[in-house]
Amino acid sequence: MLRNFDGRVDCVFFCHGLINFMGGIDGNLPEWDLIQKINVRATMQFLSIVMPFLRMTKGSATILSSSAGEKPWPGHTIYNSAMASLNMMVRCAALENAHH
Repeated sequence: MLRNFDGRVDCVFFCHGLINFMGGIDGNLPEWDLIQKINVRATMQFLSIVMPFLRMTKGSATILSSSAGEKPWPGHTIYNSAMASLNMMVRCAALENAHH
């Protein structure tokens, strides 16, 4: 797909995710894995593919998250945890790439 743009990517915008309405303390590990995979792992995987192209153009990535990553919502342990993980991943990626 990037060949269609001659390898040039100036910006990307991530707006995807899955929310559930379940707590996580009750041991619902399959739901935990699904929410983490869709909300966190997919973003990390796509960022790892696109970052070399963004570095070449001094481009930017915008990643939409949720206030659930900063403020806990009762009954949303799994989703809140995924958003907190996503937020930290974005902060770390920003620091790692600040010099580009």
